[in-house]
This record gives sequence, C-alpha cells and structure tokens, in this order.
Amino acid sequence: MLEELYKQLREELDRLSDKLIKSLSNFVDDFDHENRIAVFDNDKISEYQELMDNFFKKEMTPFLGFLALKIRDALQLAQENFAEDGAEYEDIQHIEEALGIEGGKIKKYRDGKMTILYALGSLKVLENDVITLLHSAMNGQVARVDLKKAVVNTASRKYHDFFDVYAIGSVWQSFNTAQRIYAGKFKYNKFIYAGGIIEESRDFCVDRAGKEFFFDQGLEWNELDWKGKIPGVDFFVQCGGYNCLHHLEWIKE
Repeated sequence: MLEELYKQLREELDRLSDKLIKSLSNFVDDFDHENRIAVFDNDKISEYQELMDNFFKKEMTPFLGFLALKIRDALQLAQENFAEDGAEYEDIQHIEEALGIEGGKIKKYRDGKMTILYALGSLKVLENDVITLLHSAMNGQVARVDLKKAVVNTASRKYHDFFDVYAIGSVWQSFNTAQRIYAGKFKYNKFIYAGGIIEESRDFCVDRAGKEFFFDQGLEWNELDWKGKIPGVDFFVQCGGYNCLHHLEWIKE
C-alpha cells in the first residue's frame, strides 16, 4: 500500500513538474530581452507573476488537495496496521491538524500563520528566484540561451525541494509518526527497519535494512549523526532522513 501511495504521488508530481518547466520555457522564449533595457520592465515581471499565480490556482491548488488525501491514506494505513489492538483514528488526527489539513484539504492559515505545505506549494521561493533571473536579463547580464537554461535549472531544483523533500516526505513522516504513536500506546518494543536498498541508499539505512531492533536502540540513534539526517526530528519519524522511504514494521513481544 505504501508503494502504491508513492507511485501515485510520483506520477502526479512528475506531470506537474514537466508542465511548469514547459510553461516557464515558453515564457522565456517569448521574453524580449534583446532591448537590454537598463531598468526593470515591471510589465514583464507582472506577466510572469500572473503566469505563476495561474499555475498555482489551476495546478497546485488541486494537487494540495490530492496531497492532503494521500496523507490521510497514509494515516489510515497506519491505523489498519494496529487494528487488532483497537487503534482509533482520533489518536492520530492531530497529525493532520498540525500540517494544516482540515476536511481533507490543506488550509492556507492555521492559528494566524500560513501552513508550511500551503506556503511551499505556492512556489513563491521559485517565483522570486526566477524574477531575479529576469532582472539580470533585462540589465543585459544574462544571454537568452543562458537565461532559459538558468530558469529551467532553478525550476527543477526548487521542484525537487518541494516534491521529493516536502510533499513525499510529509506522507512518509505522517505514516511513521502515526505508527510511532500506536506502537507506544499498545506497548510494542521491537521493530524491523523495512524497505529495500537502492544505489543511493545511505550507509545508515544499508546497515539496518531488514533487521530487527529494540525500541531503546532506536532511541539511541537520535544521538547519532549521519548524512541526510533531519536535525531535531525523531528517528522513528524520519528513519534515514531526507528523501528516505524506509519505514518501521513494529513487533510486540
């Protein structure tokens, strides 16, 4: 089931990434930088901001709803794994609330602050980086061919940050957090470090994959440092860290 969740996310994220990069490439192709004006073309910047705003409304807003549903699917899967113990969804519902999910949708604000998933999904960091590149082109500092390459590279990098690190990570870490809660409630004291190994797997994961460990051992790993570790995040939530798709299969003895 986890693998199916990943497949669904990956397909949708790749589609969105390709669509935005194509839109940005077309925009740069139409970008009239040949005048090499020495002042900012505010009309052109506004045109770009409108393009990004329209993309967010048409593509990213529905995706954030899709992401909220995938997070709920992951939480329900965790509940199912502890169904025989009498697991209740109410025990983990606060995870949705912490992420700003309400009624199956990602809210823009929670407690007066913009929620992290909404802020990331709005792609404002990407928008600002591309505006900086456009300013450079307007001042004659960037050639057309270099501008297009720079915009595409920037978009690809920022999409990787949002999609791989935050979007997929939010689903995996929600699942791991829910399992951690149930394991504590129902007194599970052992786990298997579950999931396969790929070429990019970290040594931390390679050394543990497929093996059984006691709960106290996992606690001790919070004191370790390894490449890719997410600072301040419990091992039982992050497993191997950024982009890690391993999870724990809990055992009661």
